[in-house]
Amino acid sequence: MNILSLKYAVTVARCGSITGAAEQLAMSQPNLSKAIKELETSLGITIFQRTSTGVIPTGQGLEFLDSARHILQQLDELENRYKTDENRKIAFSVSVPRASYITYAFADFANSLSADREFELNFMETNSMEAVQNISRKRIFFRCAKGLRTDISAWYSNSHKSWDCMRFSESIF
Repeated sequence: MNILSLKYAVTVARCGSITGAAEQLAMSQPNLSKAIKELETSLGITIFQRTSTGVIPTGQGLEFLDSARHILQQLDELENRYKTDENRKIAFSVSVPRASYITYAFADFANSLSADREFELNFMETNSMEAVQNISRKRIFFRCAKGLRTDISAWYSNSHKSWDCMRFSESIF
């Protein structure tokens, strides 16, 4: 058992299915299923009851998941306590329709980021429905769509040749 195994189990419980958790963790469903099975075998308990519609935590599984969540929370608190603001990685994820002008604009944005900070950039080319699903699953924070403007979306402006979310992000980054 390791920290990654705990994260896997907690994500499966939150998603209610191994397939959904695998998608959220950006890994294959068979590999996640194998990791969960190995965790259960090493502990000698069944954490999840598999059903045709997903997974349900067993009684022992609920106890294990409560402990796993507590451990993961403590690890986050420990890490945050000793990490300075300058050392914290900033994650930025965007889900966009397939279009070369957006790719170029995002590349410009990535190149403009300060070299003094560590960034994790995730650029996902998707269709509109996948972009909305990514937001609801909290896999991304911005969705770029032409002609749509909300708090969590940004669009490439042909007239200004810039990203609205980039102007916003300058104050963050």
